[in-house]
Amino acid sequence: MLALFTAIQPRSIADDIEICGYIYRDSAGQLRATAAEDGDKETCRAPWPAWGEPLASWHTHGAFDPDMWTEVPSARDLQADHFEGVDGWVATPGGRLWHVDGANGIATLVCGPGCLPKDADYDPDLSGPVGTRYTLDDLLDKFAEE
Repeated sequence: MLALFTAIQPRSIADDIEICGYIYRDSAGQLRATAAEDGDKETCRAPWPAWGEPLASWHTHGAFDPDMWTEVPSARDLQADHFEGVDGWVATPGGRLWHVDGANGIATLVCGPGCLPKDADYDPDLSGPVGTRYTLDDLLDKFAEE
């Protein structure tokens, strides 16, 4: 996942868009990624893999925006993965990588700020405190405050 996001993240930040896709297992048992799809500032929709076994979604969160809490997966991210029956991976403007357990609705930090390419404008003082684990309920509560 680090290699995929290291390649995709700079364009996501430069264009301030989400970029997304899926990870799937092909008929030979190899892990593959679908082609990257461009979204907009807040959403991205990739086509469901046409073959193989879908395992996880993946997407970026675009450029740093001090008015949005983009350093964690959103409640909508967790809900979508749960609904689709897959896990998820999310890269943030601060260079964090998150894993989403779609079945249990839990986001866990895999690596912290700067482990992936980050937005030069990222300011940790403006992004607010960021934990290392969030449940769907945690995120619903947090986003209801905004």
